Amino acid sequence: MWSHDGSLESGMNKSISLSVDSDFVKGDPDALYLLATLSMLPAGTSRKNLIYWVPKERLTSGAITTLSEAALLQTTGQDNDDASQMLFVLPVIQSFMIHRNRIPEHIQQAVRSAFCKYVLDHASRYRDPTFKANTEALAREDVNIQSILLDLTDHTALNDQLVRALLAFSWYRRDTKPLVIVAEHTLNMAKANGNKRYIAEALLCLGSSYAEIDNYTEAEHVLAECSQVLVGDRSSQQLGFECALTRARINLFLHSGRGEREAFINGVIVSTNGSDTYWHASALDSLGWLYLYHEEYNQALEAFVPAAGVLLHLGCNRDAASALYGKARTLDELHAPDEQVLEAAQEAWETVKHLDPSPIYGDILLLSGMVLLRMGRLVEASQSFEKSLGAQQHVGAVAAVADTLSWFGHMFLHTGAYSDAYSASEAAAEKYADLGDESPDRQRYEPKCRENMEMIKLKQENPDQRIGFHRPWGDRDQYLDLFYPPEVPSHP
Repeated sequence: MWSHDGSLESGMNKSISLSVDSDFVKGDPDALYLLATLSMLPAGTSRKNLIYWVPKERLTSGAITTLSEAALLQTTGQDNDDASQMLFVLPVIQSFMIHRNRIPEHIQQAVRSAFCKYVLDHASRYRDPTFKANTEALAREDVNIQSILLDLTDHTALNDQLVRALLAFSWYRRDTKPLVIVAEHTLNMAKANGNKRYIAEALLCLGSSYAEIDNYTEAEHVLAECSQVLVGDRSSQQLGFECALTRARINLFLHSGRGEREAFINGVIVSTNGSDTYWHASALDSLGWLYLYHEEYNQALEAFVPAAGVLLHLGCNRDAASALYGKARTLDELHAPDEQVLEAAQEAWETVKHLDPSPIYGDILLLSGMVLLRMGRLVEASQSFEKSLGAQQHVGAVAAVADTLSWFGHMFLHTGAYSDAYSASEAAAEKYADLGDESPDRQRYEPKCRENMEMIKLKQENPDQRIGFHRPWGDRDQYLDLFYPPEVPSHP
């Protein structure tokens, strides 16, 4: 329908208002309540989940029928399957309802409170037994949760509940697919709230989220602030443990002094000895990585092996996978037989293969690909690299994506596929560049990738010339010599 001024927008609003204000719709108050609620949910919701957002007494099949017949409600999925059937209103109708003040304040307040409660009811960390089920529940409403919670900034009546819900949602995102903008918003709201515990937890989540996407400089800056907030706060002791161990791990990548990293770890070991098995084992895992970084391989194994055993016993598979992966990496550095290294990597893989992708997920697959490539099992190596790349891209781990791309380039050099090797090396260099000027990984590996690109050009121009290439990150021989690919027989 066209309005008096002939504009499509005005005509559309007029058309929508005729439906919303029709006697047919206004005669069903439950339909109006449902329409107002769904207009706040940009992704719609399942029929099963309506119970969370609409009071039971308002949730009638007649309301759904009324809105459907008035062309104000769309449905997808099977009518007889409440879990799969999705209900939503079109964006243009949502816009009309929101911007024409058609959603009463009491409904807005009820929906906001309902979403806070939903998030808090499904709050968990990756080490909790209920994590998988809870994350699946949050994932189904992820877009709606972001729309509702991130829009809440001035509703003081919900302030405390809102901050707790934002913290729970931020941890869910950190443990599945980090979203820094959510963690930053959570920190701003925590600071506005003023609760010291909330501020410390929000700082820890933000710093840890930065670490998950390989932004170690920002991570250390935020976590240092977190540690200052936590000083002397015994009620937040476990936050302090996680902050200290996260800082110890990221400082490996920042190449800071050993003494500070070791102090972080030993502080947790002493504090948890005989009192907190999980954090004690986690500290041993961190100690293993410290030893591995400093090439003290026997000490690394002495830390990784007991840490993995305890964490597996506790059912903390992702944490155990870190220690098992560390063990496999250590064996690789010790030049153990390839079969032994691959077996150790497979043991780590078995603990996480049923979980959602995470950085450790991709790291294990990358190591497996390295060993398979060395063993000449090129097809399996390629498959492992592809899975690793997918996992790291899912999480957004920039350095890990660059590492995997550089290994693709290394694999192509093995087979003499120089054009593909050039493309992979170029993609890796660009990813390392994305880490920023201050990143040690960029400073170390981007130049190597670009030098390899030049050497590949030279090799293509002079096929018979013997040319060496820089080895990628993680190659146990990367500091010894250049890589000279085997001669690939020419085909007539």
